[in-house]
Amino acid sequence: ASAVLRFPSGPEVWTEVFVFTTAIQWYSTFGEYEEGYRFEAGDWDEVLVAPHYSTWVVRRVEGASDNSVLERNGVVTGPGARDPLFRTDVSQFARDQEVRTAIRYPATNRGSDRDASIGGIALRIQGTPGSAGGMLYYCTLRAGGMVGIRAVSHDGTNYVFDEDLAVVPFAHQPGVWYEMRAVAHGTTLRCKVWPRGEAEPEEWLIEVTDARILRGVPGIFAAGEGIVEFDRLALAIEGEDSADIAPPA
Repeated sequence: ASAVLRFPSGPEVWTEVFVFTTAIQWYSTFGEYEEGYRFEAGDWDEVLVAPHYSTWVVRRVEGASDNSVLERNGVVTGPGARDPLFRTDVSQFARDQEVRTAIRYPATNRGSDRDASIGGIALRIQGTPGSAGGMLYYCTLRAGGMVGIRAVSHDGTNYVFDEDLAVVPFAHQPGVWYEMRAVAHGTTLRCKVWPRGEAEPEEWLIEVTDARILRGVPGIFAAGEGIVEFDRLALAIEGEDSADIAPPA
């Protein structure tokens, strides 16, 4: 029977992640990690870059879930680095998947190129971990005041494609948390962003179609110089043998 990937819609706390019985799932508030923990190979991996594990660090931040966040520090990598990060234990390639997280750009953000920083959700990541090649879609809240979905493919030497599928204005403030939800279903990609504490919008902020990347794994994404913080992360995929998923309402 078909079902819908769904997460609880409470604005402050997600207590459980409800998905298919055949699905792989992962959820964290990052509170189980010690302050200063740096992600490393084994639990997490990246494509498009030589791994920048040192840029992903768990910090204690008052007011976040479990007072903990995952910080990506682009000052370390410089403005040109793109870092898609995924869990190695949620690594089954799947067509249909959903990710929820919350992100913010700290008010104390620094870096000459911080206005070009972006952070958000990655869908259908493919590629050899730790290599320059790979492909993915990402839905990002961009520090310059936009939300966009982008398709990227790199053969290890050059970009095969690297283009925005849709970009919409979205005014947001530094130091404020924004909830983010993104879904891949068939050839349809959907994304929505809204301020923490407000009800989740019924309508998707962006909905596009693209058939170039049909399977992969879910994760998060950050690029550019500056700091992006992630509070809570839920990943869910439907198994490769169970592709008949009803699209999200």
